[in-house]
Amino acid sequence: GLLVKREYEYSDTIEAGNVIKTSPDNGADIQKGDTVTIIVSRGKEVIEVSVPDLRNKNESDARAALSAVGLNAGTVSETYSDSVSAGNVISQGYSAGTTVEEGTSVDFVLSLGRQKVGVPNLVGKTEAEAGSALSAVGLGATSIYESSDSVPQGIVIRQNAAEGQALDPGTVVSFVVSTGKEMLTMPNLIGLDQ
Repeated sequence: GLLVKREYEYSDTIEAGNVIKTSPDNGADIQKGDTVTIIVSRGKEVIEVSVPDLRNKNESDARAALSAVGLNAGTVSETYSDSVSAGNVISQGYSAGTTVEEGTSVDFVLSLGRQKVGVPNLVGKTEAEAGSALSAVGLGATSIYESSDSVPQGIVIRQNAAEGQALDPGTVVSFVVSTGKEMLTMPNLIGLDQ
């Protein structure tokens, strides 16, 4: 008979467990007692790499960091963040330091910055309603008072930020509240020359 020796190699094209080649080659003349070496596939060679930390990098730097270790950028999505600057990575699909197979796609999320809030219309509301409307959308409020011949006392005449204007949460919006018609005190004219 023949002596059979098995060796193993990685192959990108032959599935694990299947023969890649033999030595001597197929069809060669051999003698009884010769050794035939069978090269068996281990399958595709798996190279593992460590996922880099992408947090707070811009998209270009994040892609470069992945490429540098043989990884690909996966799905890139965006969301608002109060703590990460617009355009920088908030989070990633695999934690930094995780070992993955080379060529793996790593998803990450970019920041759109802080989500702005729209200023509500305050004109015509009472002072309390205006303060509540601003508070409801996360804005601060400050009142200024002035007299008005046309707007009743306690009603907002105007506001410093236009309705619909996008502001950062916590921004203080001032508005002017009517104190009603300006009242004048009649001076004492008795006994004065005309």
